[in-house]
Amino acid sequence: MSWSRRWPSLLGFCFCAGLSAGAFAQDGSQIDAQDDGFQPWALSFSLQTDEYDSKSLFTTFNWGVTEDTWLFVSAGRSTSPADRADISTDDFLVGVDHSFGIFGATLELEQWGEDNAVESRDVRGSIYLHGDRYNVGIEHERRDIDLTFFLPGPGDRRIARSTSLTGEGTGVFFRADLTEWWRIYGSAREYDYSRPLAILPRLDVLNLLSASTLTLANSFLDDEQYLGFEWRAGEKLFNLGFGSNTSAVDRSKLDFVSASFLLPVSYRVDLEFNIGRSEPDFAESSLYGGVMVLIYGGR
Repeated sequence: MSWSRRWPSLLGFCFCAGLSAGAFAQDGSQIDAQDDGFQPWALSFSLQTDEYDSKSLFTTFNWGVTEDTWLFVSAGRSTSPADRADISTDDFLVGVDHSFGIFGATLELEQWGEDNAVESRDVRGSIYLHGDRYNVGIEHERRDIDLTFFLPGPGDRRIARSTSLTGEGTGVFFRADLTEWWRIYGSAREYDYSRPLAILPRLDVLNLLSASTLTLANSFLDDEQYLGFEWRAGEKLFNLGFGSNTSAVDRSKLDFVSASFLLPVSYRVDLEFNIGRSEPDFAESSLYGGVMVLIYGGR
């Protein structure tokens, strides 16, 4: 039997549209294969691109240290071409998920950004209530953000200047298994910032980060919502998701829809294909898609 039946799709994580690596760990922590000291793990490799040549490459490792404790690590890079946000960002995240009976909690630390452009150090935590067929919780996030910009100086020199701000985000998330084959999941978040973003330098970069779902995770949002549906057909998983958000820079809107299809290719390897379309108010709509390989193991 393929291990894909024991694990949820990572589509939400790949597009950063409401499901984090922690959510994956929460769901995975409920599998019954951890008896007798079994320590499962999952390794994923994801490549995404869109029609404007934005790209992202991520790898994620989830490890069930005990029946109630999961560790997860993620690293990757996203690039947006010069005619878009014109930025290449590195992302590193580490976190832990622990279940206390019917309650659980997660803690994540993340470092994201590009040197001499925009950098963010994030701390996220959540508490949740879970059972065999449901998961519901609340989460909070704090971001310490540094922006670097350049002013013209004497001659052809440029003078570097920097400014800092903080961001706070609060949200809710849920998962419910309606039947053995149908699942619904979603999230909603709101954000506040210590300074008005509209008066900050590098305004174009801040706003265009929200124009692509590939750079959406660490863009500067006022709010975001996501709703997804999963259908299992034997060993295969189908996901359909809808999301929207509002930019904190100029209050513009972005709507997107995404779909994925996961199928087993061997006993411990699954392959997922995904595609979507985003429609921002302030830029042309775009298609995006990608592929992900999931490898499972444990002793």
